[in-house]
Amino acid sequence: MTRSGGYLYLRPAWNNPTWGPKGYWVRPDSELTRLETIAKYSLFVRESPWFKKAYRYPIRMIRLAAAGLSDQPTRLRYHELDANFEIYWMPDSDAVNSIDCYEAILWFQTRGDEIVNARSPWQEVFSDCGPLFVRVNKS
Repeated sequence: MTRSGGYLYLRPAWNNPTWGPKGYWVRPDSELTRLETIAKYSLFVRESPWFKKAYRYPIRMIRLAAAGLSDQPTRLRYHELDANFEIYWMPDSDAVNSIDCYEAILWFQTRGDEIVNARSPWQEVFSDCGPLFVRVNKS
């Protein structure tokens, strides 16, 4: 627990992919089912920067608009992942959650906390994820 005026430094692995625990990037096609092979080759599109931005930015703008229209704190939206604790396919294949840094920013800001290293909410919609410095403001 952090006191009012205290600081948090958050540097999680943001936006962990749901396919990370399955190791599609590193597993040979011979080990995969047909459906998994299709999923593996779809990653060339799904992992491209333009696809990620086309997917992520509209969601962030909708979340910002919803937060602005409500006087209630936002709900922390994240995706639970099927973590793989048995086989280490790649980094973060054992991740249990995936969260966008913008969701974390909105979550803290709608509770009155300050993101020290953030710009305006509209500028943050179009930024990449990095560490967050949060100043906790409790009433």
